[in-house]
Amino acid sequence: MAGPRSDVDAVVSTDHDPDHIDLPRCELVLNLLARKWVIPILVELAHEPRRRQYLFHTLKVSSSRLDPTIQELTRKGLVERTFIPNGRTDGPGLAITGLGRSFLVLVATLGEWEHLHRPELLTNIAVWRELHPDEPT
Repeated sequence: MAGPRSDVDAVVSTDHDPDHIDLPRCELVLNLLARKWVIPILVELAHEPRRRQYLFHTLKVSSSRLDPTIQELTRKGLVERTFIPNGRTDGPGLAITGLGRSFLVLVATLGEWEHLHRPELLTNIAVWRELHPDEPT
């Protein structure tokens, strides 16, 4: 007889249960969350379409980090190329897509979770440091 199900068990799916999310197969979104510049770029583009140079100067990110991140976001459909009016001519720019905006909703949900659990997380870190003074946090 199986034991009680945990909260995680309630959302982890098997291949034959389409009503649940398969957490181990979330690597696409987890890889996006792990990339340092993904969220700052999307937040900037959520305000309005921007030029690459604007992102470069505002975020103070190197081209070697900015360009591959923009390419990845474009490849995955979170960002699209667009033209931004520039006086007499339009210039190339970047805009967030609906998919990119929905990703930011997910990020906001994670931010809400952190806000809700921040005191507990900080307490746990402090306890860890006391018990393991020679190990990194």
